[in-house]
Amino acid sequence: MPRKPKMQTSNDLIRENYGWPMTAGQVSKLTGVTTRALQHYDEKGLLCPRRSGEGVANNRKLYSPEDVDRLKQIVVLGSYGFELKDMPPILDGERSLTDALAERIEELRAQERYLQHLILFARYAELVGDDLFVTNTKRLKKGIELGAANAILVK
Repeated sequence: MPRKPKMQTSNDLIRENYGWPMTAGQVSKLTGVTTRALQHYDEKGLLCPRRSGEGVANNRKLYSPEDVDRLKQIVVLGSYGFELKDMPPILDGERSLTDALAERIEELRAQERYLQHLILFARYAELVGDDLFVTNTKRLKKGIELGAANAILVK
């Protein structure tokens, strides 16, 4: 049985069709990531391309295919809400991506529950109208007498 040819990935196509190494401007055009963002990732130690040479007039940053792969990972992690300071262990393989994503999913679910509560309260406010923040003094007094933690909510 003949073997299926290996499917080319976007990484393969990029490696084959672009001149390496690339400058920051070229990487920016290829990926859509601004040169300022590339500089910021370098300053934070997330993406540290090699240099054209100490003592060379421009000492440009030169990006390899591996640098572009790492940049893609940084962009994806950022889109999932990971902060830059939390990325190095994941990028360097010290922390499992699946574990990090599972933790992030839990954080997102907590945010979702919070937002659902805000939406529910906003719908309640639509129903109640301007009376939402009017305090019922009888209810407040009864709540205080009962020692309720939140006397305003006592019926």
